[in-house]
Amino acid sequence: MDYQPVVVKKYPHISSSKSNYDSRYWRQYKHPVFIKEYAPVTSIHFSPSKPHRYAVTAATRVQIYAPRTQKVTKTISRFKDVARSGNIRSDGKLVIAGDDTGLVQVFSYSFHSDLRPDIEMTEARTCIDI
Repeated sequence: MDYQPVVVKKYPHISSSKSNYDSRYWRQYKHPVFIKEYAPVTSIHFSPSKPHRYAVTAATRVQIYAPRTQKVTKTISRFKDVARSGNIRSDGKLVIAGDDTGLVQVFSYSFHSDLRPDIEMTEARTCIDI
């Protein structure tokens, strides 16, 4: 038996990914950041002022993260029940959050203390804005 050689078709070489427009476009995006929480996240709020910290509300605490390092810069865990709607004021100096018992608290970012007496509501607040 005689075998005939197979002719391999040659296609034009595709330009390298460095010069490809699509690859340059997609490389400008950063990889996603995954942060593990031990309970479901009920709220995420981004501060409109620099350094654009963001507050993640989960379980009985509100954690404030630094935008560049993705590390926790402050943890507020003075809630008796599931915390809801942790928001940062537009100047980035105050944090407000409520819980399922109806308690609403205002915190200073620079100090770990309440700024005013706790506001007791008759029902739980799921959306709080400052």
